[in-house]
Amino acid sequence: MLQLLQDMAVNTRLPVASDNPLRQVIVNTHSPTVVQQLPEDSLLVAEQRELIRNGQPIRAVAFSCLPGTWRDTNLRMPHVAKGQLLAYLNPVAPPAEELTQSRSEKQRRVVDRPDLQPYLPLFEHS
Repeated sequence: MLQLLQDMAVNTRLPVASDNPLRQVIVNTHSPTVVQQLPEDSLLVAEQRELIRNGQPIRAVAFSCLPGTWRDTNLRMPHVAKGQLLAYLNPVAPPAEELTQSRSEKQRRVVDRPDLQPYLPLFEHS
């Protein structure tokens, strides 16, 4: 399916012509599997950001691309690392023993989860 969608879109490495019509296909996904199967230069990441306009906070969508792609080179868009994108799409699963605990038995603080401690910044616990 992904190959069919890619074949429908314009090849950005070739000039637009009758055999390479100007077409784009937009797919919205949260699937790390889909992201890993697409060419890096075809990925755009949409993130909600808060901006200040006329002194008022507004929410807007900002787009980023992967570094080293034509969007990064030619358009100088902000970029996001593919590893960061995949980590967001495929977060660390809770340990199996936590899935069987009742809600009152679960540790509520992230800092108390041993599976996440390697990813946390070092700071003093009190």
